[in-house]
This record gives sequence, structure tokens and C-alpha cells, in this order.
Amino acid sequence: MIGFSPLEVQCAPSRLMSVSVIVAHGVALACLVFSNLSSYLVICGFFLLLLSLAGVLSGFYQFRSCKLASMKWDLDARHMQLIDTEGEAYDVASIRRIAVAPHLLVLCVQCDRRRLYDWLVIASDSVDQDTFRRLRVALSLAPAVELPSRGS
Repeated sequence: MIGFSPLEVQCAPSRLMSVSVIVAHGVALACLVFSNLSSYLVICGFFLLLLSLAGVLSGFYQFRSCKLASMKWDLDARHMQLIDTEGEAYDVASIRRIAVAPHLLVLCVQCDRRRLYDWLVIASDSVDQDTFRRLRVALSLAPAVELPSRGS
């Protein structure tokens, strides 16, 4: 039994993730400029990078077709639920992969009603410090927690 279950996480836009995306696109642009590619390919690459940057920053690629607004995770009951910005809830059938870093948490989850996996990236500045710490502790214990399939 974990003392802070259930865990509710309200996600907000992350400045850290925005800066990281801009820096990554800037490095890709520098690689294009200093490469030995023809001018035509550099110009095409430049426009593709701009399109990619605009799409990522606008949230178009965020969590495929659902945009995460909050997450409810009851570790004692072994139940996780994702709520998108329209209020629709998705029960998580399984957690496939977890990566825990000091300022970043990454989860690969599969929801009951979806065949594809969703990658959830939660930066430390998208939630309050206490919630991020609690979520990090829960995720470090998560390999021992197997979420049951709702179909069985």
C-alpha cells in the first residue's frame, strides 16, 4: 500500500518542453545549413523543420488524438485513467515502458479503447513540485504494479 494513493495529476503546458523542442529544431537547422546538401534540399529541409516546429508547439502531435488534461492513478486499486481536454476518460490497460529522469517522466501506456500506444511526457514544470515528486516515486515503484486488463 502506498500512502499517497490515489494520485491526481493536473497537467499544464511546459516551458521546459517548449524550449527543448525549439533547441532540437535549431540544432537540426544548423546541421542542414552546414551540410553538403544542395541548396534545393536545404530549403526543403528548412520548410519541413518549420512545419514540424509549428505542429509540435501547437500541440498537434501531442498524444496522438487525445490531449492530456489530467491523470488519475490509484496504485492500491491498480487503476489508471487519463482524461483529455474534452473530458473523455480513457482507462489504461497497461503501462509498457517507464523512464524517470530528474526533470522528466515518460510513460508508454495502452488504453482499453485504443489499439495504439500513447507516450505521455510530463515535465517537472507542467505540474506542481509535490505532485511531480509523488509521481516520480510512484513510477519508480510501478514495475511492481501491473494494471489489470478490464476485459478479464
